[in-house]
Amino acid sequence: MRTKEFTRLIVKARKEHRLSQQEACELLGISDASTLSKFENGIKVPGEDIVVRMVAVYDEPFIGYMYLKECTKIGEMLLPNVLLAELDNLALNFQNEFEDVSAIRREILAMARDNLIDEDEKPQWEDVIQKEISELLSVLIPLRIRNFSTKKQKPSQGGNLVRACY
Repeated sequence: MRTKEFTRLIVKARKEHRLSQQEACELLGISDASTLSKFENGIKVPGEDIVVRMVAVYDEPFIGYMYLKECTKIGEMLLPNVLLAELDNLALNFQNEFEDVSAIRREILAMARDNLIDEDEKPQWEDVIQKEISELLSVLIPLRIRNFSTKKQKPSQGGNLVRACY
């Protein structure tokens, strides 16, 4: 299994939180920094429980998605590649991809109406429709994930907003 994007994300997230490997280990419940180093270098794949803690501690839900996509056989088989970009870029790409799918909406409906893709429809279905749907998903999924956060804004007793991890 390939873990390139997953390992890049966990290193980036740790560094963005200005945590040493030792500090991250303490927050993640990992016994020593050499284990975290193996995760970050793609030598060893962490268990799901560690990944859940990484998502929470680093407040980075894409870690979870990329773990499923790159480190599990079912994720590798089923999950689409996604565009990891900032919200403004995702929104612009979503608009573009949505317009592309909208332009072929009638063809999609005509082909899918009988619940069967005929032999003469397969090239259009596989080469155009599936491609456009995949491109839409590549920005739609990250837009949804961007909205998810393990840390929610809660008012403190003084009325200020503080970040609290659930």
